[in-house]
Amino acid sequence: MILDKLSNVARTMFESTVLGVIAAICSAVFMAAQRITSRRGMVGEKSVSPTIGVFITMVVALGYFGLLIIGFGKAGELFNVDRLTLISLGVAGIIHFVIGRTFSYHAFKYIGVNAASPYIAMNSFYAIVFSALFLSERPSVVSLLGACVILSGVLIITIFKPRLTSSDPVQQHQFRKGILCGVGAGLSFGSSAPLIRLGLKSGGTPIVGPFVSYLFALLVYVPIILLTENVNELKQLKLADVKYFFSSGLLVNTAHLARYFALAFIPVSIAMPLLSSNEVFSILFSSLLIKKYELFKRPIIAGVILTIIGVFIVALENIG
Repeated sequence: MILDKLSNVARTMFESTVLGVIAAICSAVFMAAQRITSRRGMVGEKSVSPTIGVFITMVVALGYFGLLIIGFGKAGELFNVDRLTLISLGVAGIIHFVIGRTFSYHAFKYIGVNAASPYIAMNSFYAIVFSALFLSERPSVVSLLGACVILSGVLIITIFKPRLTSSDPVQQHQFRKGILCGVGAGLSFGSSAPLIRLGLKSGGTPIVGPFVSYLFALLVYVPIILLTENVNELKQLKLADVKYFFSSGLLVNTAHLARYFALAFIPVSIAMPLLSSNEVFSILFSSLLIKKYELFKRPIIAGVILTIIGVFIVALENIG
């Protein structure tokens, strides 16, 4: 009897882990795809600013998750969310969707997806640190080794930065701003993961959770748009101008749906490295779809490869 119960518990845990891993990898694929569409929306003749791009994806998000909530009959859960869940998911939404996404879109605009990716991929390192501090998830020595490999990928691009740009001071300054934005995005994405995990463990669900996070984010972001010169750009937008960011909104929200499922099923220390595997897919998609807008120089490729190796060291250690 006891053995049967233990067997059922073990099977349930294994199934949850597998579902969490699958969800994390699916999220990585969709996240990489949205990077390409957002980058494309910020270059060319009918480009959109990163700030307005973030706003478009947020509006798409509320409609996207609102329809899912209605479709799956989860509307009642919105009125039963406790205070801890509401605060955790709300703050996570502001940090991730307002601060992190704004930083990441600026990084993509300044230096492209490939050069920015390793800096943003540091979010898995930050997430492990924050989850150890606030959720008592203890990383292993091998996990820390993997995090150091990720850091080495970032350092390669930073050290060889002069070779990646011309001697033009404007381009050099733009590259520095892109790096700072990438670092800011990584910190934001890494710090939001433990909050999402906490919100989901305290009663949130992977469908209602993202809606709550996006709602808080939009409540903060609307005044930013209305009280700055960005409102003029918003008024002049045409339907044809927003097609890339509308597509990016659909892709990134599908990625976050899978991300919330992953964080509901598996610990942050397992989920985040797997989610960071979107660097693999980013390189693939950018080389196929937006090659003329991206940098493919050796230091960048080496940095991305080291980042990917570090991510999988952490993932395989934690899964094993």
